[in-house]
Amino acid sequence: MDDMEGRQSDGLLVAEGDSWLKLVGPDLEDALKKNGYTVESGAQPGDTLENMTTDEEIDRLKNRLYQVKGTPKAMILSGGGNDLLDKFDRCLLNFKGDRDDQTVTSDMILDSNGLKQLCAELEERYQTWFTKVSKCMSSIWRNSIPMLIHSYACPNATGPGLVRWYFYKEGPWLQPHFVSKGYVPQINTKEKQNVVEKAFDGLAGAMQCAIKAYNRSNHNQIHYVDVRGIVTIDHWHDQIHLNTDGCDVVAKKLGEVLASL
Repeated sequence: MDDMEGRQSDGLLVAEGDSWLKLVGPDLEDALKKNGYTVESGAQPGDTLENMTTDEEIDRLKNRLYQVKGTPKAMILSGGGNDLLDKFDRCLLNFKGDRDDQTVTSDMILDSNGLKQLCAELEERYQTWFTKVSKCMSSIWRNSIPMLIHSYACPNATGPGLVRWYFYKEGPWLQPHFVSKGYVPQINTKEKQNVVEKAFDGLAGAMQCAIKAYNRSNHNQIHYVDVRGIVTIDHWHDQIHLNTDGCDVVAKKLGEVLASL
């Protein structure tokens, strides 16, 4: 442990999270490496806050961090997006109207109470995750390691799925939830997009509330990186994953915060 603390590197990062960090294809880990960072990542595509806060996963994280040679500049966190996607149907009201009704508005689609309840649950999961990850790191490094967590940009409600190796496909992730509530593809696409935006804004709000609550007693250890305003429609690889340019944009934003630490 002492040897590890004696070899601190401003270019060393550790990371935990989901497919925005680690994917077969463009991801933030590769984008950060292009910017000169060494990234020791245990991120797994499809991972959720619910899974990453289990004792088994925290033990896996601790065992991996013990193998890191040197003291990292920061921990990069990416999580919560899959939790929202998995439970997105809770944000939707059952469809009432004609099957091809183009007069449907977002207020007629969004279940505001369902979204509020889901975000409250995710806020609690974020706080649990932050606490467990911090304790995990403090068991290895005496100095407090800063943590950075990014928001998620709003995905395209009708975007394509992810194709791998020309024959394996995942997604799209949002459309099945709309269909399960009776919204066929012809239903007003613009209003569907408004619903998705409100849902991901709600997730960002839950993240920020959890960070604020955690930081009150932990010396502002967690730094929030909002990427909603910098990711554009041209930055998507598929419905929920960024392309190379998108990853580069987010990595640059992360780098600006890292440079200020």
